Amino acid sequence: MKRPSIVPTLLAALLISACASIPEGPTVLVLKGGTKTFQQFALDDTVCRRFAALEARGTAPDQAFIAATAAAPPASPPALAETPLAAGVRPQQQLYDIAYAQCMDDKGHRVPGSMPEELPAPPLLPEAPLPAPEANTD
Repeated sequence: MKRPSIVPTLLAALLISACASIPEGPTVLVLKGGTKTFQQFALDDTVCRRFAALEARGTAPDQAFIAATAAAPPASPPALAETPLAAGVRPQQQLYDIAYAQCMDDKGHRVPGSMPEELPAPPLLPEAPLPAPEANTD
């Protein structure tokens, strides 16, 4: 009797693992925070990309933050051509984008569509004088 070949099984596993690759970068827009320098933005971008990659792999959030910030050398931001566009968003890409946007927002950068940390208080209306109490004529 002939033994079944392991090659088809390995080929199928390789094809499946190729579909579950970790995204190369974010597909969400993040703008530099108002008081941040470009160098701070670039460093935060590097740290948040590492954090998001670890999150997309399923690393626990605390472990991902520690690993992402442990050795984050300053880096220049990617060129526009290096940024993947969201043609078909995969589940890993969604996890990556959410983690990246949360990280950058937490570091003080602007993520369009996110709510500001504190909403401004509504304006105070001038108080109208209270009517005088009616005299009791009993």
